[in-house]
Amino acid sequence: MVGVAKASSIVVAGLESALGDIRRRHPDVPEAAIALAGSRRKWGHWAHKSWVRGEVIMDELFVSGEGLRRDIRDTLTVLLHEAAHGIGARRGIQNTSRNGCYHNKRYKALAEEVGLVVERVGSRGWTGTSCPDQTFDSYASTVVRLEKAIALWRKGDQANGRTPARTLALAVCQCDRKIRVAPTVYLEGPITCGRCGELFSVTAPIALASSQERS
Repeated sequence: MVGVAKASSIVVAGLESALGDIRRRHPDVPEAAIALAGSRRKWGHWAHKSWVRGEVIMDELFVSGEGLRRDIRDTLTVLLHEAAHGIGARRGIQNTSRNGCYHNKRYKALAEEVGLVVERVGSRGWTGTSCPDQTFDSYASTVVRLEKAIALWRKGDQANGRTPARTLALAVCQCDRKIRVAPTVYLEGPITCGRCGELFSVTAPIALASSQERS
């Protein structure tokens, strides 16, 4: 049986290989160091010029360990979602605002360039990404290798026998007011801010949001 340390290195190698496949199709996606850790707030992110290797400064592609439990299509979507941010970083295109929460139309164009379908998600902009069949099927060999590599995933923090990660979801509106709401309440219907008139949108993944990738 493969040890935990070996299994985690296999996961990272699988993510590196998948990113390499994406970069071969989209040469403007920069080389990046893979960061794999726990996160209850987001499935992934792309950080520009975050790692140093000798004289080279590299970008970072972070992948949430909790997210690896999801369907392999979701994992590919995360990689493509973040690769689109990478293209934006290389080209000097400002594609997000509000500390990365809001995804603008320039991001939408970048995500569509890498083969994703993009939807607007309330006040978070064009952050809802999904991988259509045509794109998913075109990465068939990548998916097979990646699925084989993901031999473990992170279950999330636990304390005193409870799992607090998704007790309340943090939601933010356009004017940056913040509320915490039970996921079941959020699912019942839109919640509107009385000050700016915009919808509140969750800033952490909850059950409803498998296609709403965050960075």
